[in-house]
Amino acid sequence: WSAEGAAERQRTHTAVLEALAKHLPPCARPATSPFAFPGSGRSLSALVSALHGAGEPRATTRTGGAAGPAPTLVLVPGAGLGRLAAEIQARGYAVQACEAGSVMSAVGALLHSLPPTKSYLLHPFVHDQANRRQPLDHARAVVVPDVAPASLLPSGSKWSTVVADFVDEYARPEHAAAWDALVS
Repeated sequence: WSAEGAAERQRTHTAVLEALAKHLPPCARPATSPFAFPGSGRSLSALVSALHGAGEPRATTRTGGAAGPAPTLVLVPGAGLGRLAAEIQARGYAVQACEAGSVMSAVGALLHSLPPTKSYLLHPFVHDQANRRQPLDHARAVVVPDVAPASLLPSGSKWSTVVADFVDEYARPEHAAAWDALVS
């Protein structure tokens, strides 16, 4: 989620996004096909709600119809902070990001909740002086995010992050043949 990652995203994300669009358009599901994000994994919002004493949120089910066909379901395992997942969702897909790291998922959720004009100045290299070309490289600042996640996502789109081990969660029977694509 920084400008420093732009070149790497260009090399990797572009090919993935082009292949996804070529092989599976965003609205590949029939208009009458109801869906919710499958599975019983605990979403990040459920974990936060549990911390505050609230009940488990209900699954959201959307159907195609007057507004058009239901979007294609894409699963993104190892989603990290969710940049690739957000770029996929920005193209009209319904995306569930799966990340086993609760801290990584929490930071990703924080980024997704930021107002479009909010950014932070971080010093991610301050404790790691290895592999630097100049003595002060470890003090270099990074602005995060370079693009507000909220500005990427279409109006009304739902963001889903599951905090779980990919193999444990998605080996469950309810996930069998439930996803249109897995992007990693």
